[in-house]
Amino acid sequence: MKKLFYIVSFFILTQHLVAQTFNDITRIALDEFTGSARYSGMAGAFVAVGGDLTAVNDNPASSSIFLHSEVGVGLNFASLQTDANYSGTSTLSNNRNLNFNQVGGVFVFNNTQEESSWSKISFGFNYQCEADYKQDIAVSGNSNRGIDNYFLYYADGLRFDNLPLYENETIGEVYQILGEEIGFGAQQAFLGYQAYLINPLTNDDANISYVSNVSYSNVAQDISNTTEGQKRRYTFNVGGVYQEKLHLGFNFNAYQFDFSQRHELEEYNHDADSFASDINFTNDLISYGAGVSVQFGAILKLKNFRLGASYHSPQWLTFEDETQQSISAYHVENDLFVNETINPLIDNFPVTNVYPEYNYKIPSKLNAGLALLLGNRGLLSVDVSSQNFSNLRLSQKGGSDYLEGLNEKIAANFQTVNTVKIGGEFRVENVSLRAGYFSKSALQKAITSLDGGFTLGLGLDFGSSALNVAYVNFNRNSSNNVFDQGLSNSYRLTDTFNNVVLTYNLKL
Repeated sequence: MKKLFYIVSFFILTQHLVAQTFNDITRIALDEFTGSARYSGMAGAFVAVGGDLTAVNDNPASSSIFLHSEVGVGLNFASLQTDANYSGTSTLSNNRNLNFNQVGGVFVFNNTQEESSWSKISFGFNYQCEADYKQDIAVSGNSNRGIDNYFLYYADGLRFDNLPLYENETIGEVYQILGEEIGFGAQQAFLGYQAYLINPLTNDDANISYVSNVSYSNVAQDISNTTEGQKRRYTFNVGGVYQEKLHLGFNFNAYQFDFSQRHELEEYNHDADSFASDINFTNDLISYGAGVSVQFGAILKLKNFRLGASYHSPQWLTFEDETQQSISAYHVENDLFVNETINPLIDNFPVTNVYPEYNYKIPSKLNAGLALLLGNRGLLSVDVSSQNFSNLRLSQKGGSDYLEGLNEKIAANFQTVNTVKIGGEFRVENVSLRAGYFSKSALQKAITSLDGGFTLGLGLDFGSSALNVAYVNFNRNSSNNVFDQGLSNSYRLTDTFNNVVLTYNLKL
């Protein structure tokens, strides 16, 4: 889809909004459970453990736990089943994906000066795929609210003389001008009017009230939501050991986002005498993002225990969005059903809305951990973390009423996510057996069930290298809306992940 945008698009600039919806914000805020096979096999309970390339992402002090320099690469196979529940109707979708989810290395330098309080320093780098957005979701259900309400919402208050086509005007040209001069809402009203879904209350140019051309008591709605892209994190780390007991570390993180989505709504089963019926409304989105954050962490080594803590600053991100739209519907003309397809084109190229860049601020996060060391036999570890997502904010240079509205919705619907991770490792010579459990409160207040799952792992230590494998099963819940405005019916998604992670590490 991304290549299609660049090859066939005519770009315009819409001044008034961004394309992100509340659903998209939820998706970006939700990270998946990813990491190396050892990390995954112990449910990620590594804040006080360290000594793992992925653990550096949770606690920067982890790198100085390494005894030797080490590099590693990880492969992740994900099987995802999504249960979408809309108006009591459940629809299952299945997706599979394979990718290199982690590559990194830590380089350890011991201090030969015995009088120094600093016995070791470490430098590390880690690449992590924190979220893979490749997913194809099908949602089906019935509703007493149709898509006509979406177009009526945006048409309300708009002068009618913006919506017709005048002499020598084309759909693409008017759609473009409305986007440039009035904004997104005017474009939506234009699409609804040109597809014969809405009509002005009167034909006066100054009319600002509209009525629906669609009649129904209950309609069937099928939603297809196809997404692609990733959230990638690049971590640059430095750590050190003070007085042989206190491990300290610092991370600088850089992020990259690329996200594409095709959201398609099909609506049918309208009344037999409805003037307009059988509607298909398609919205394409491409979003790019980049940003930074920093982290500080510490691990204190006691006799048989380790205590760990870390602070993750807010993630400061900048995004840009592009969208394309089309709609088709049937209407009655001379006692015949005529299909009307509205696809804004200029010189046969789809019109693309290119929006001004805007900023995300994903809230800070606190981690704490306790690990019990069982000598050479293994360890037990417990982590807790907290992140208040009601403080997530979006902003734009010069201000934006639309973003302020989204911020109010975020504050009202998001909550603090508290996470508990429990992991253990048992060693028999060169074989390690691992298991773990994790649980976290949902991102949205509307979701009362917990997210979480269990993990299993196996490790083989060959001396100069190690091969690890893990199985991860976890559930994630979210509440979504068909559209943010007008037709804001909600549906619930339950994602069930079954991941197999394979990691190979080489000691240098």
